[in-house]
Amino acid sequence: MNDVNLVKEILLRHRGRNNAVKSKEISALLGLPLEDTQAVTRSLIRKVSEMLPVVSCYDGYFIPENEIELGMYNAEMQRRIDGIKHRMIKTNENYKKWTA
Repeated sequence: MNDVNLVKEILLRHRGRNNAVKSKEISALLGLPLEDTQAVTRSLIRKVSEMLPVVSCYDGYFIPENEIELGMYNAEMQRRIDGIKHRMIKTNENYKKWTA
């Protein structure tokens, strides 16, 4: 079984926010080196998210058990999108001021 399928199997065992699994735990289960950012593991999780409804939170990754958990994820993602958009707009406005 390849690493993507192994991550898929791990995540399928972590349903609901109370059962979230951290990327370091997934790395350890796969026998991957533990890194500061867990870049390899996060890349595998992104691939799995193309197949499963993978949700992330401060507690790790999980498959939502209900629409409330999915809604909480969606709200958090929207807050992040809004924050990024705000910073982009401010950067462009400030650039125009500094280059005028």
